[in-house]
Amino acid sequence: MSGTELAEAEDPGKMAIGGCIVGPQEWACLSCGYTWPLPPEALGEPVATALSLAYDAHDGQVRKGDGSPYVSHPIAVAHMLFERVCDPYAVAAGMLHDVIEDGDLTAGEIADAVGAPIATVVEALTERKDVRDYDRRKLEHRVRVAGAGRRATAVYAADKLANLRSLRAAYAIQGEAVARHFNASLDEKLSHLHRDVRMLKRVDPTNPFLDDLMSEAAAFRSERAATRSRHQSSF
Repeated sequence: MSGTELAEAEDPGKMAIGGCIVGPQEWACLSCGYTWPLPPEALGEPVATALSLAYDAHDGQVRKGDGSPYVSHPIAVAHMLFERVCDPYAVAAGMLHDVIEDGDLTAGEIADAVGAPIATVVEALTERKDVRDYDRRKLEHRVRVAGAGRRATAVYAADKLANLRSLRAAYAIQGEAVARHFNASLDEKLSHLHRDVRMLKRVDPTNPFLDDLMSEAAAFRSERAATRSRHQSSF
């Protein structure tokens, strides 16, 4: 469905997007039941087109930690950016931040659909799969994001925050066993999160997600310490 079609209301206060109905208070997907509370004013261009692209790019994909539809993650990131940044280009980039890495879209296709500025940010947010070493790949990615401007660092921080919140929710249910879903240990993930925070403090100290990212990371470390302490005391 095109951006123009998305902008045309089928009923007062409602629009159809794929299998979803959008009302004044929230998105409610008729297929999966996922809801996204976002005001209708967020649905102008380029966000509407970005949403349609994200649904197509992540069709059939699920999240590693909890098996939820993958598209719920970029939607959550876009929602956070809408609330804190109020920049439609950042919101659209947040919606599309994984479509090159995980959705097989190219930067050229993104530029054709929503413009080169958004495609440039999405490129910066894409990890290089040809860098096989985990630590080196994360470092290379941080360096590119750091030099890509505040729109990129805002999306990067929102992505890390959304991922961390999802990880904490999965950890509350699965404990240390949640690590089996990922390519790195929880210690490695937290170590790189610490480096992400240092980078953001250096290049974007007013980042709207920085404080929440630090507090969530501290809470997760405390939760892990408490869980492991209980486990050890049980033996």
